[in-house]
Amino acid sequence: MTFVLEKLHVSLRIERSLPVFVEILHTKAPLCKNLVIYNRDKLLERGACMSWKIGVNTGAAMFCGLVMYTGMQHWQEKIDVQASELVKPVPAEKKEKQFSDVSIYTKNLPPFMVGAIEHTFVQNKPISLVLVTATEADGWPSFVKTSLEETYGQDVFDVKVYSYHNQTTKQLISSTFLKDIQALNPSMILLEAPMAADQKEMPIDESLVYLNELIVKIKELNTGLMIQPSQPYASKHESYEEAVEAVKGTAEKNWVHYINHSKVWRYDVRSYLTKEGDMTKAGKKLWGMYLADWFVSE
Repeated sequence: MTFVLEKLHVSLRIERSLPVFVEILHTKAPLCKNLVIYNRDKLLERGACMSWKIGVNTGAAMFCGLVMYTGMQHWQEKIDVQASELVKPVPAEKKEKQFSDVSIYTKNLPPFMVGAIEHTFVQNKPISLVLVTATEADGWPSFVKTSLEETYGQDVFDVKVYSYHNQTTKQLISSTFLKDIQALNPSMILLEAPMAADQKEMPIDESLVYLNELIVKIKELNTGLMIQPSQPYASKHESYEEAVEAVKGTAEKNWVHYINHSKVWRYDVRSYLTKEGDMTKAGKKLWGMYLADWFVSE
């Protein structure tokens, strides 16, 4: 009698749990639901003697649940593997090695530019370098642009060229020059000082006043700035060499890096100038190659 009651008690506990398994299988695993054929009324009708069949069906339900769980785990693992293959960050060692490959070319560059080059390998964002020239892009800027792209790659330097078409320093201050430069969104600027245009209009002392004002306004754009003298010229006011040194002093006073290419010109600069005072083809090449070697020096 005690054995029968215990048997019935076990069966009733199983009977209470069965509808939960049935509901799970109906919702999550329709293919398994036919394995469970007994409901509450059927169980009570057949009594405790059917408990072994309930056990069979319970086992079937547990088996289906195990199949569902295993399948879900399998697909989750596949998804995780695919996601990990899509996102493959570049190791820090590789970035440092890339910079070390080009760092040998930077010995002439000021520290702020060396740091900017190194930063491009970390942030994967090129330096926006604007070359500001008095004439056209086929002069010294073309040599610099080609040299930078061939040595460092376009991922390091994004070079743009802007010509102010032989305006004087005073004219640049009152024109749209600053807005035009800002629109190019430069990280660095290499400015050809408008000395050649200024010397036709004013002495160097007056030109330096306007140059100082222009430097201050450019620095307000929060960009790196470097200055170089203009092309050689013959002036009625002062010699080209005197003007070069005067512009150097103004640049240094404003903590601006000065690239002095005047040392490459012979004493008689007329051999590099046309009758109209423009640079000859040989003069453009000599100027451009000097700057290219300065940017890319071993």
